[in-house]
Amino acid sequence: AEFEVAEKENNTKWLCPLSRKLMRDPVLAADGHTYERAYITAHIEEQQKHSSLVRSPITERPLPHTTLNPNHLIRMAIKDAVNQVKKEKEAESQKSSVTPSKGVKTHTLQYPHTRTAQLDAKREMRDGE
Repeated sequence: AEFEVAEKENNTKWLCPLSRKLMRDPVLAADGHTYERAYITAHIEEQQKHSSLVRSPITERPLPHTTLNPNHLIRMAIKDAVNQVKKEKEAESQKSSVTPSKGVKTHTLQYPHTRTAQLDAKREMRDGE
């Protein structure tokens, strides 16, 4: 369902710009962009190995600080979108299990009590009436 959320609406806003995966723990960085916590943390740690100056992976401008704040609004929106896709899939699954596919004829089976009625029923099934 998670992949379908992004695919359904061509919705890349729910994807981390670093991993290109649906965010599970979205955080807001000092550059104003939202990232998956694990990926932006790895980016910051890698930058700190080489320099005391940490740059935004998107803007490449120096980050004034490396504090990451949870983005609760994005987390709730992603959760809602995933739940919506799950509900739609369940409804579609129930609908397809109850409703015959297009082009499929259905017959109400009756139990004929006479030989003539049985022959008529066989003929009807064979001829697709």
